[in-house]
Amino acid sequence: MDKLRPVIAIVLCLVIWGVYFKFFAPDTPKSQPKKPTPTEIGKGPGGTNGNGTIVEKPPVDPAQPPPAAFTHPVVAVDNTVLENEVLRVEITNAGASVRRLILKAYKDPFERDEHGNRKDLAFLDEFQAGFRSLSLRDSAGVLPLDTVNWETLEAPAGEVKYRYTTPDGLRIVKTIGLGPEKHAVKLKLEVENISETPLARGLELIGAAGIVQEASGGIYPSDAAGLWRDGKTYSVDTHSSGSGCCGPSAPLKDLTAKMRETDLAGVSWNAAVNKYFVCAIIPRPEDRASVAKFRSWAIEFKAEAKRKLEHEKISRSDPKAKELLDWTVNTVAISAVLKDRTWQKGEKSSTEWVIFAGPKETDALNEGRFKDWRLGDLLDFGWFGIISKLLLTIMGWMHFVFRNWGLAVIALVLIVRMCIFPISKKAQVSMFRMQKLQPQLKVIQERYKGDPSRVNAETMKFMKEQGVNPIGGCLPLFLQLPIFLGLYNALLSDIHLRQQPFFGWINDLSQPDHLANLPFSVPMHATNAFNLLPLVMMATWFIQAFMAPRSPDPQMAAQQKMFMIMPLVIGWMMYMSPSGLVLYWLVSTAWGIAEQQYIKRTYLK
Repeated sequence: MDKLRPVIAIVLCLVIWGVYFKFFAPDTPKSQPKKPTPTEIGKGPGGTNGNGTIVEKPPVDPAQPPPAAFTHPVVAVDNTVLENEVLRVEITNAGASVRRLILKAYKDPFERDEHGNRKDLAFLDEFQAGFRSLSLRDSAGVLPLDTVNWETLEAPAGEVKYRYTTPDGLRIVKTIGLGPEKHAVKLKLEVENISETPLARGLELIGAAGIVQEASGGIYPSDAAGLWRDGKTYSVDTHSSGSGCCGPSAPLKDLTAKMRETDLAGVSWNAAVNKYFVCAIIPRPEDRASVAKFRSWAIEFKAEAKRKLEHEKISRSDPKAKELLDWTVNTVAISAVLKDRTWQKGEKSSTEWVIFAGPKETDALNEGRFKDWRLGDLLDFGWFGIISKLLLTIMGWMHFVFRNWGLAVIALVLIVRMCIFPISKKAQVSMFRMQKLQPQLKVIQERYKGDPSRVNAETMKFMKEQGVNPIGGCLPLFLQLPIFLGLYNALLSDIHLRQQPFFGWINDLSQPDHLANLPFSVPMHATNAFNLLPLVMMATWFIQAFMAPRSPDPQMAAQQKMFMIMPLVIGWMMYMSPSGLVLYWLVSTAWGIAEQQYIKRTYLK
């Protein structure tokens, strides 16, 4: 029996082992499961699967909670409109961004409705499909923040709120609203780490995904930035050359080849501007430290060139078409790149932004906080800006009286010329008297022709005896120069003249008058437009120069001959200038001719 015990034990062990694996042991898989794959992005920008839905399969990380905890839900497109008396903002949850921003007080130079009326100006638009203003980008280019449909959350009246959760547990909330300034769009960006580990991320906020271009030839968008120096001095860089807060600036065509990035030391905001409008992205003062740099670059906008060709009735085979296509396929985009940072477990951050979208007009640029941020400096009238602003104020009063900006321009010219009449009269009386003394001055020149110094001395003595100041005709002209330059700069960029008619064929004082089309291209201007006002202005200006009193001084006489050529040269340079500006020169010149004859007959009897 003792010999059988080992055998019985072995048999019992085999029975127990068989019963256990038969009834109690778990099933053994036939094959090992596949390892998780890396993030899969569907076809199309930002990982869309063809219908706008993002397809993501994040990798499994043993150190992280299950991926399903941070899966962003698939949601449908949801569009919202926010509106006040001046803005209409069309917002979409696709990228939690602005599809279109319309300035309700201004009209598009090209687009018309079915009744032939101009449409409201779409200042910000989706000029490139999928590229929208106020969208957020992942600096690493991994997350589709600017294309995925964000969740729409409950928000107070007048605001919209969206949320996106990244696969690794970074929750981003964007709140978009209006005000309190009329042309202000406000944005609040909140980021929270809901994972168990620190998360690092770099973000870029698109301010404007391009701004609409103006119709006037030769005026293209450029970029600008605000700069604080020592907390007092402020400058704005908007010119095509020179230096400013961002170093040498560049015209639009140069931005095409290279993105321009600012040196952020002291820069408070960045803006895209054209002749009459501006879009500025402004971080809240306490949030400026979160910005690493601002960016400005050109993006293609081929639809704009097509609109211009259709508007000016130019066929694609016309030589001018190629030039328009070369110069007008771009618009300016701006953004703010946030500093890379790491959010610890449970950490939250919040930044706030204001986007100004509106006219380069004094009241709008100086409303509320915009005045403190010095956006008004974008309205630059040059060295004689104080004079320009004063004259624009007077012109505004004249428009209130006449209800026509063309008549307001004429009234302004008459007021200015009447105010400077005493100076002008003194100059012309002096010149006419010198012309009458020319025979006696020639006698002096012949008598002392071998001694130039004696000629000058005797000439000065004689004119003093006659009560004539030899520089009396020049000095008053230099005193008038600041007034004329101030008025010139004011009329060149004043938005009040935009799309304002005068009479007849002059239906837009901010554009050349364009009476008809020529069968050939105008030399030096690459246009077939026949503009009548500049030609009339050149003729009257030449007549005025021809009728001016002649100086007996040979050098002055030579200069006067040169001045007779200037009306032709400068007038031709102004051939494509806004008709409101040309109207000013034309009326001023006509006044000058009448003034010459009046002074000659009244004060020189």
